[in-house]
Amino acid sequence: LLLDKLDSPLNSISKLKISNLIYGPKTFLIFSQMKLKTFKLERIFDAFNKPILSLPIEDFEMVFTKWKDLKSISLGNFCNDNIVYKIANLCKSLKKIILKSEMVSDFSISALFKSSIPIVKIDLHCCNLDGPCFEDIFESPQLSYLEVSFDEYKLKCLKRILENYQLNHIKVINWKYELK
Repeated sequence: LLLDKLDSPLNSISKLKISNLIYGPKTFLIFSQMKLKTFKLERIFDAFNKPILSLPIEDFEMVFTKWKDLKSISLGNFCNDNIVYKIANLCKSLKKIILKSEMVSDFSISALFKSSIPIVKIDLHCCNLDGPCFEDIFESPQLSYLEVSFDEYKLKCLKRILENYQLNHIKVINWKYELK
């Protein structure tokens, strides 16, 4: 994708899905000129085609501050707790969140639940979660769909939490075991 070669103005772009991005110093500056409602970024590489697992948090802060109407975000293996904290603090219109990274922990997911984001769907099945974050799930009353990848014990704990908070309306998809 050559963003500087686009025929239409950048601020007319509302949906951007990128499987593989070669990161450059102006990449997120260009993204910040867009008025995105949907953003999907799977993998980031350097100029030598080596995966990048960490980017300056300021890049994400810049774009999240500009994308006031962002409704859906999907981030790949580079996503970490610092990025999720920025989402929790800056992306107040999100309804759908997909995080495909083992570098995301219970701490930042708890911050997402505690934020005022009207999350309807959250996919965490690739995240490295132990489960304590779900003690804060009641703080996201609009949540109706949750994807996780838990063993049987963690899944039973999640089910108990949902029952205790009377959140039986939340559909749980588990990539390891079925919720009974």
